Amino acid sequence: MSTPLFIVEEHHEAFIAWAYAFQQGIISGPCQLLHFDDHSDLNTPVFHTSINHLLQQPLQAIRELVYDEMRIDTFILPAAYLGLISDVVWIRQDMPMPLDTLMYIRSFNGDGKKITAGKINPGNNTPGLQLMQYAKIATPGFDTYAIKPNTDILLDIDLDYFSCQEDPYSNNEVIIEITASEYHDFIGNKYHYLRYLVNSIKAVQKNDDFFYIINHFPDSYPSNREVTAVEITKRIDLFAESLQAKGIRPTMITVCKSGHSGFTPPHQVDSILQQVLDKLNGLYDVQLTDVIHTPHPTC
Repeated sequence: MSTPLFIVEEHHEAFIAWAYAFQQGIISGPCQLLHFDDHSDLNTPVFHTSINHLLQQPLQAIRELVYDEMRIDTFILPAAYLGLISDVVWIRQDMPMPLDTLMYIRSFNGDGKKITAGKINPGNNTPGLQLMQYAKIATPGFDTYAIKPNTDILLDIDLDYFSCQEDPYSNNEVIIEITASEYHDFIGNKYHYLRYLVNSIKAVQKNDDFFYIINHFPDSYPSNREVTAVEITKRIDLFAESLQAKGIRPTMITVCKSGHSGFTPPHQVDSILQQVLDKLNGLYDVQLTDVIHTPHPTC
């Protein structure tokens, strides 16, 4: 039996793939998520519209909500809130504070808009909470971690797991034209709220026009988490060996490139992707499935 494999550009698009798989009967939920990533992606979202019945919506409506209201680090908890995921295992090359705990997930007043999560304790272990087992482990610990039996496995891989740019936003300069009143408000207010939302921001005047310049840095610095091509290959080999040794048979696979955001160093994306696809194709009978409408290399 073939294993559906979805390649996504940025990680919130994995939610679209999971929703598609649910609607097509590929997964029934709740599933165990094996999340190979340099980041947890467990930030809590706030939606403008309720997601309580999102999985019953047409896939196009789900796409629109994902692009409009999810970020690349807020897609996992909504999936758990909706019952697609019961266990999250986050695997990172190193993990300063390993953890294995039971968490709750709920929305404010059950409205499906403001999603919150936290550890279960006597104060919040109340009936009706959605529960999620959450583990975070370093790569060496994955070999001995016990995978939950008789549960569909969502194998989820971000290419920045193999090599990562720590702060790509510092390289993404953005210029936005603003009004004269906004310019003067910013210049005159040393506590303007935008000063706390981005790494760097300046307001400039050019003739009669005014602009915000965001994330302009004259110098660039190497990332401590970016590694060489040789080390990347070693990590990909170890990754594949671990999957094989543990006998992991995923129900579906998502592979995130993280190239537009820059968390995977752009000059390494294509090479890492092809190596990962080669390994997955050697382990499983993968079937490339496109619900995101982006070009993909051939497995």
